[in-house]
Amino acid sequence: MNTEKAEVLSKIILSELSLHCEKCDEVGFIRRKENDSNNFSFLCIPNLHSEIVIKRDLFKETKEILHTRDKDFIYNIKNCKITKGNPKTSNQISLIYDNVIRLNVFCCKQENYGYQLALKTGPLNFTTFIYSRLKRLGYVCKHASIYKGTKLIQCTQEFDLFSLLNIQEINPENRFSFCLNNM
Repeated sequence: MNTEKAEVLSKIILSELSLHCEKCDEVGFIRRKENDSNNFSFLCIPNLHSEIVIKRDLFKETKEILHTRDKDFIYNIKNCKITKGNPKTSNQISLIYDNVIRLNVFCCKQENYGYQLALKTGPLNFTTFIYSRLKRLGYVCKHASIYKGTKLIQCTQEFDLFSLLNIQEINPENRFSFCLNNM
């Protein structure tokens, strides 16, 4: 599949995913404008619905608010078969589209969306750069988020991450060459 067809297909899948997401973006090769038309990746914040669950035991009744993903999340993407992950709970769901194209859907929360967007866009040398730079600046990366001590650092947009790293924003298609020149 050529790059133009890959971009069109990616937009179709993105629009199908977006129906059940607060936010959704292309990541990986498509966002970097590279050619790997058999592997598509997306990052999203799935819509959550709140349910009140009543739990009863011998002595008391407690109410708990349960946040669950939209029941049609992932399932509305036509011609797909889930190969890995649970759409209701997993942070990564892998699918096969039309028996040929691999799809990876990564899920995160708003507070770490910008951080995850940069990591999942890549490439690998840029992801390595982010980790090493954060560590040098005294941050810890755990649970798919950034911490300073025990405090969660909000990175809702990529801009937040670049500010934290003390560097100017770098377009996805320039990240590989940036790392070659700065590592």
